[in-house]
Parts: sequence; structure tokens; C-alpha cells
Amino acid sequence: DIPYSFAAHAKDLYTTPSGRLARRLRKARFAVTCHRHGEQTLRGLAAPEDADKVLRVPHGLDTKIFRPAPLPKEPDLVLAVGRLTPKKGFDTLVQACGLLRDQGRRFRCVILGEGRLGQQLARTIEQLDLGHYVRLHDFVPHQELPDWYRRACMLVLPARVLSEGNRDGIPNVVLESLATGTPVASTPVGGIPAAGQDFRDTNEPLVQRFAKLTETRLARSLQRVSAAA
Repeated sequence: DIPYSFAAHAKDLYTTPSGRLARRLRKARFAVTCHRHGEQTLRGLAAPEDADKVLRVPHGLDTKIFRPAPLPKEPDLVLAVGRLTPKKGFDTLVQACGLLRDQGRRFRCVILGEGRLGQQLARTIEQLDLGHYVRLHDFVPHQELPDWYRRACMLVLPARVLSEGNRDGIPNVVLESLATGTPVASTPVGGIPAAGQDFRDTNEPLVQRFAKLTETRLARSLQRVSAAA
């Protein structure tokens, strides 16, 4: 047999049948995942003699680029960054923005990203008459992201678990935003809570979490985090 190892990311971890993952791990020299939740998931599937094969290797982050800088904050800017796919939960964010508008809150939300839900989100924004509050923006070059994070009062990622189990692992945008000093509001999905634990160890801003994904709860959380920021 040819020796092999493998890396397990979000879709690998959460949509591959557990028995198949266990068999792969049994025959592998080692397996790599990038966050604590992934490590715990793989170790939970492994036979006792295979558990030590699981290694956690966090994604690197260029702290020369993603770091705090003296850029004025825009206190009403709520930022979201990511592919426009169902597991990101941006449809819930748009609905929550409608509730904030109805409550007379002052804010503007910019969603940076592209994807198959772009047209659907655009229709929802139009139907809810949120054109003055929510803007869809194409992906920006990576080197421009730090200033977007720095200007925002918070980054929002209302991630969700899809019916087939697919979900985020630990999105880079969470770590990037925290590294620039901008707080994050997100759901306890996949490895996202571990980001808060990791940054707690270095006295950086924590991930603010809301446990149940509803438009009302998200709107309240946005108000709370914005006030804190």
C-alpha cells in the first residue's frame, strides 16, 4: 500500500459519512485539520489507537497586513465578507437589517462577496426597500480588506448548519477582522467559537456569539455589539 495523509476542511468534516472518515484515518499516516472543532470531530471518530494521528495546524495570518492601524472608525458601518452561499446566512442578515431600519436605528451594511445567492439577496433588499441601508459589493482585492475591517464597527457572519450538515469551519474573515481590532458577531458554528478562545489568550477582541439564528436575535445582537464597539 502507498502511504498517505489527508487534510480535512469544513465540507470534508461535516458532510462525509463518519464511517468513511474513520476508515480513511485508520489507514492514513496522519490527518490535518485547521481548528479545534475539526480536531475534536476527527478524534471522536477515530479508534483509540488512531486518535494521535489527528493534528491541528491553524491557518496562517499575515499580521503585517492584518493589524490595527489609526484609521477612523465609521460607527454605523456593519460589514459582512464571504461567498454568497446559504451556509453564510447573509439572507438572515438582510432580514435583520430590515428590523433595524423599522426600529429607526442608524446603520449601513455592506456585504463584500460574490456567489449564487447574489440575485436573491438583491431582490430581498429591493423588496424590503433597504437600498439606502444594505449594499452588495463585489469581492475586493485581498490587500484592500484590512481597511474595510478597520473602518467597520463590526464584522457579522451569521453562519448556519445546512440540512446536509455542511457548515463553515473557521472562516479566515473572522481571524482577519479580529487581528485588525474589529469585533465579530457570529454564530457558534464549526470552529468559529474557537477563534474567540484563541484571541482571548492574546487579549484581542472576542467573538460575540448569538446562539440561535433568527432575524430578531441577530438584530438585537447587532445593536448590543455596536453599542459596545
